[in-house]
Amino acid sequence: MTIFSYIRILVLVTTSLVLSGCGGGGSSSSGASSSDPISMTTVAIHGLNVSFNASGYVEYQANQARYDSIIQKTMSVLSYPNSRHGRPAIRVLGESDYHALPYLTGNGSNGCTASQGCAWYGNIQMSGWTGVDAIYLVNMGKAILEHDTVFVHELAHWYHDKETAFVKPASATNSYNSAIDYYNTNNISLPFPAERPNEFLAYMMEAYHSDGVVLSGLWGFPANRAELVAMNSGIIAALKELHLITP
Repeated sequence: MTIFSYIRILVLVTTSLVLSGCGGGGSSSSGASSSDPISMTTVAIHGLNVSFNASGYVEYQANQARYDSIIQKTMSVLSYPNSRHGRPAIRVLGESDYHALPYLTGNGSNGCTASQGCAWYGNIQMSGWTGVDAIYLVNMGKAILEHDTVFVHELAHWYHDKETAFVKPASATNSYNSAIDYYNTNNISLPFPAERPNEFLAYMMEAYHSDGVVLSGLWGFPANRAELVAMNSGIIAALKELHLITP
């Protein structure tokens, strides 16, 4: 990973503003909260509160209608798990200054290549923020526009965490194991080890709510709900038993 050798000074606007964005962009506010080490602009987008640093907010404004549309669809298809658990904090950081941010653990060396786009659930490398119940995205153009089910994936982690703390409940064990057996029997490669149900289930959630390819190069099959149903592997039963989709 490239580490920038300079420190970029962030100029952060702290005045409140109102967005009239496409497809449900609502009121927003700026400033540092008790859980944010720097000023963030928070925008309510179709029921999801998204906080941006300065460069992340510029990225959002550059293609606001498209981002709002993706979030609108996401919140619509996830209405059932949303009703059970609500929504985590969403924090978006721009590509241009990500490596220079002083609150970044390891100066960006923990697996995020900003130019390729990154998304993760949990406070795994943002040492200046308190709490772990947040989703972080870096470089919206790559992380979202080239992977429009990314919110489905990361929110699946949130729901799974809230339901079981990432532990498979007894009711879902047989269904989950059946799905893993299907992959092994049919020689279909898994992007994550079978013992990591949180990632496996998040990708299955993407397939369930996707019309096309989930993530080219990492996940090949199933790419959509029709393929997932055709597998008859037990994974849909597992998603229902974990309350990730409507029972």
